[in-house]
Parts: sequence; structure tokens; C-alpha cells
Amino acid sequence: MSTDNKLNAICAIVLPCLNEEKYLAKTCKSLGFGTNKKNPSSTLLFIIDNGSHDASKAIAEVVKNNSKENTVLIFQCLQRGYVPARHFGNLMVLEWAKKNGYDPKTVLILQADADTIYSKSYANTILLNFKQCDTNTLFQARSEYPIIFKKKFSEFVKLAAKIDHSFNHLFLEEEYDCIIDDKAAGYSLDNYFKWGGHRVEYMLPDQELYVETTRLFIAARVFGVVKKVISEACVQHSPRNIIKNPVIYFATLGFPQSPLVDKFSFNISIKLSLQQVCKSIEQLENSNAVILRKLHIIGLFVILPLHIHNTLNTVVMNNNEFAQCVVTKLPFRTQADMRNNPGVFVKDIFDLIESHKDFLLQLIDSELERSR
Repeated sequence: MSTDNKLNAICAIVLPCLNEEKYLAKTCKSLGFGTNKKNPSSTLLFIIDNGSHDASKAIAEVVKNNSKENTVLIFQCLQRGYVPARHFGNLMVLEWAKKNGYDPKTVLILQADADTIYSKSYANTILLNFKQCDTNTLFQARSEYPIIFKKKFSEFVKLAAKIDHSFNHLFLEEEYDCIIDDKAAGYSLDNYFKWGGHRVEYMLPDQELYVETTRLFIAARVFGVVKKVISEACVQHSPRNIIKNPVIYFATLGFPQSPLVDKFSFNISIKLSLQQVCKSIEQLENSNAVILRKLHIIGLFVILPLHIHNTLNTVVMNNNEFAQCVVTKLPFRTQADMRNNPGVFVKDIFDLIESHKDFLLQLIDSELERSR
């Protein structure tokens, strides 16, 4: 589709909400809604309440009443869960687009979370890129810690960055990174359904797999989608999950329901508060939580994209010794698997880490030593 056909494109922000009375108004304000001021141009806000029993629904109504008429739409999604709420929201956008005569190819979906602060002109910034880019694109904003959090817990932030940066030479180009931040992603409404949409998959028979936008992107790669990072658009994610369990968050990169945690014997208390961790940051740095973090980095940001490229039979630029050793350990998958069951690729990574942990750690140590 030519960019000329998208000059009148519109943006629909889909914001699921479950008991977010503390954050919802601030999030909407950062997106330009509920302030009695001019809303972002050509932008609508779809608030999807997922069964809140606090004041979230009342706050959503206030946001609606203090925004330009017909720019905030509120819906109730009866099926609980991250995936059902996002998918239901996109269905509501599709219904609205059909009713109002919009081609789904010209509707930009922006995913948002109700506990996140978005940068100034966030929606308009990505909408402008949407109008100028090829339609087969997934947009990713930049994510960062809130400024206050970075100052207060700088030791924690610096240690995480120090470990992560040591792997930079192994990472593929950012456009091929498969991990997508759910609250900072955008795509055309048409592509969402073409790619298969958000779907419920399971890591284990009784454990639902989240990371729904990562899985959507894996499925989309079969269709040749490219990722475009919009550095001018930024989200400040809520630190509450870090504060709730800093050691586990540190060890897993915040990956929800990592199956490795229950099978890992920590030599540091996982009940330490973030304040306690920062007061004795050396204890965390010398703990085996660092080992688990390294395995998650390698698994999610190096092996997973290699797995995708291997399945697509595409060439990767950093096809080094590390890559060659790891790829041979991965199960054979097809492009049909990518389209129909993208979550299996994520599961493959954790299965590989569990079954070849010592092998991977030896490779990691060798690679880090070589890069020094």
C-alpha cells in the first residue's frame, strides 16, 4: 500500500485496564486525554475495562468527559487476561472503523498499558511514521525507567546495564530483535488480523504464555514484516513489578512466568526489598541471579532471533561460532509453526536453556572472554 493512501490515517490507542485507579488518569493525561485541552490530532482512545472493582471505571468516565467529544470510547471485556483484553480492544477498533468508513489499512493501533507514562506527542510521533512507512511494519517505541526510579535505585539500574552491555556484540540488528514491549508497540489494524492477532498459548499445560506482542511479531515475520524503532517516542514503564520482587525481576529481565525460576536454586534471598538490594549491590552482583540473567539475555535476545532466522532460511550478519554452536541444538520448526503457534518458539528457548544450561554457560564465558 502506498504512503499516499495513508495521508488521512487515524490512530487508535487501545488501553486495557484492570483495577488501575492509582495510575489510569496519569496515563491518559500523558497520552493527551482527560485534560480539557486539545487532544492529539486524528487519535482516539479505547479504554478496555477488564472487570475492575475499584474506581477505574469512574475515572475512565471522567477522562472521557474531559476529552473532546467522541474521542474516548469505553468498553467492558468480560474475559479476564492480558491477551483477551488487547484482542477485544482491537476488535472494537475494527467495529468502529467499519461503522465510520475507515479502511483498516489506514488505522494505526497503538498498544498501551494503564500504569505507564508516555512521552509528549507520543501518538502523533508514531502516526507520522506510520504515514511515511511501508504498511508491513511494526513500530516499537523506546522504553526506559522513570527518572525518579533511576536516581533512587541507580545501583540496581547500573548493574543491570553493565551485564546487558557485555553482550552487545552478539545481538542482531535491533530491527530483528524479536522481543516486543507490549505497551510500546504499534501496527496497522489490517495487519493485526492478517498476522493472526493475539492468541492464547501455553508455556505449560496449566501456565498461560504472555508476551503476546512478541508472539504476534514472530507470526508476522512470515509475512516479511520489519520492525521500526521510533526513538523519539518513549514510554516510562511502571517499576512496581521490580519493587515487588527485585531479585526475580533482575534475574529474568522481567520476563513474565519464566519457567526457569522454579527450577533454579538462588544463593541470594529472593525476599530482599529493592532498598536492601541497593544497599548491598555487591551481594546481587556476586550471586547466581547474574547467571540466570545472562541465560535470559542469551536466550531471548540472541538465540530466539537466530531460531526465527533459521526457520525463515534467512542470513544473519553475526553468524559467529556462538551462533553456529547454538543453532544445532534447536528443534526443527516450520513457517507454519511461526504462523499458527508462535509461542512454541519461546518455549523452545526455555527448553534449550534448561537442557543445555552448562553448555550455554561455557559458551557465554568463552564469548565474553574473547570480547574483552
